[in-house]
Amino acid sequence: MKTTRACRQAFGSRVRVIRGRCQANARPSTVADLITGRVTRV
Repeated sequence: MKTTRACRQAFGSRVRVIRGRCQANARPSTVADLITGRVTRV
């Protein structure tokens, strides 16, 4: 899940992927954002 396309296929429109960096810097906060549907990593 390193591309915007992969993230959208997995999570759909619930997740906003910015610059295609879904889990480039994976941290617990990032995982929490994915669960809540809030990805704001630039």
